[in-house]
Amino acid sequence: KCFCFLQKNNIYFVTYLKHRKKERKIPEDKFIEKKFISNDGEENIYKIFETEKRWNKSGSVRIIIFLGFDGEQIPIITNNPFLNTETIIYYLKKRWREENCFKYMIEHFGVDMELPFPDFG
Repeated sequence: KCFCFLQKNNIYFVTYLKHRKKERKIPEDKFIEKKFISNDGEENIYKIFETEKRWNKSGSVRIIIFLGFDGEQIPIITNNPFLNTETIIYYLKKRWREENCFKYMIEHFGVDMELPFPDFG
């Protein structure tokens, strides 16, 4: 229902595709190296494989797989037909970095602790 709603309202999503079966691994020689240079000049090279677009009841989706530093295949799913694969991976990895930062702040600084509301009475 969620993906149908997004598609109907022309809202794009990019997220990790969890629980992908191991037998769906792609041979490493099928991956293509692509370079991405961010607005601040950071250069990134990704090894990428993109499957053909799939159609389902919620519209067209793309599955992009990139190789992590340890050779792990990391699948991504998106309905955005406009962004190139390198940009999608760059944005998702930046999100990953932010999530790790929040996790660190919660563990070490208690930023999510509920504090009593001050009595200004």
